[in-house]
Amino acid sequence: MPATTAQTAKSTFEKTFSTHASHVFAAPGRVNIIGEHTDYNDGFVLPCAISFNTAIACRKNDRQTIRAVAFNYDNEQDEFAINETIDTSDKHWTNYLRGVVAQFIANNHAIGGLDIAICGNIPQGTGLSSSASLEVCLAMAINEVFALGLTPKELARLCQRAENEFVGCHCGIMDQLISACGEENSALLIDCRDLSSTAITIPESLQLLIINPNVERKLVGSEYNARRQSCEAAARTLGINALRDATLASLEAHQESLDISTFKRARHVVTENARVLQMQTACDNNDLATIKSLLASSHASMKEDFEITTQQLDFIADLINSDDSHACARMTGGGFGGCAVALIPHQEVTRICQRLKNTYESTFKTPLTIYFAEISQGAQTLEIA
Repeated sequence: MPATTAQTAKSTFEKTFSTHASHVFAAPGRVNIIGEHTDYNDGFVLPCAISFNTAIACRKNDRQTIRAVAFNYDNEQDEFAINETIDTSDKHWTNYLRGVVAQFIANNHAIGGLDIAICGNIPQGTGLSSSASLEVCLAMAINEVFALGLTPKELARLCQRAENEFVGCHCGIMDQLISACGEENSALLIDCRDLSSTAITIPESLQLLIINPNVERKLVGSEYNARRQSCEAAARTLGINALRDATLASLEAHQESLDISTFKRARHVVTENARVLQMQTACDNNDLATIKSLLASSHASMKEDFEITTQQLDFIADLINSDDSHACARMTGGGFGGCAVALIPHQEVTRICQRLKNTYESTFKTPLTIYFAEISQGAQTLEIA
């Protein structure tokens, strides 16, 4: 993981609290290669942790409070008591902290006061899970500093509940789980029902890229939650616990009982689950043609059935997927903005990226940012004084 976030968190801690941090932790963001909006339907996803991260430097204090300073928000500070009801704040970033702490307390874990300094380098509003990275990093810090003994999967579940119940975004488990449990150099095929995972190696001939169209995105809102409600409504109509248990045939048999929007939302989830499992086989067999087909089909499904793409993301995916090479791309993340993920043969990267930047920027009059993604390990302890 990059050292810069950790070093900045440490120096910010020292300037703010006039002492040295006792611990430093880091948790990565993520990019999802395929499997969108399947996690809260008990389905399958294929994300990987990336080298962009959030770092926290911390030390116990003798107060019953959490005192936090955020480098990325002009060293804005927040303080809240842990022996009183924890309320939401008008400072958006601190609600992720407050939600995590509230979950530790609600589950009767013995924690004390903590001073923390935060620094991250995950581009905000890009769908690369800066929020999950922050949640997991704080949860790991609390778990380690107060010797609570929770496993990475247990921390991921705690962080998911914090985002669902405190922040108000009804996300699935994927973002928190890959941030907590990611493996270096491997994507993880995660079964979101039992949280089992299998390491998947992306073909060495392909470069993983993240493409940011630089369009503002807001995830916590009615549209994301509405998609989840449609999926749950479809599952109830089919008489199953979750769309993980549906087949395309069983869904189509109930089509007349569903409004067109709900049917389309469910069709995306059912077909996307199948694509994730097919991607495992394609990667194992180094089948570049099938990988390209799966990513292109996933983007089309998100555009036409789940209706969460944007004009800019459609433009990026269409340009890359129409290339004669094995290059492929799709929108990644919750939708309504964010980034595209691309897999491009190494020898084609320069050509395709230059063409993409030129045509995108001339079309939208907005700069395009392309990141070369390194697949990272999950949350880790960096320093203990």
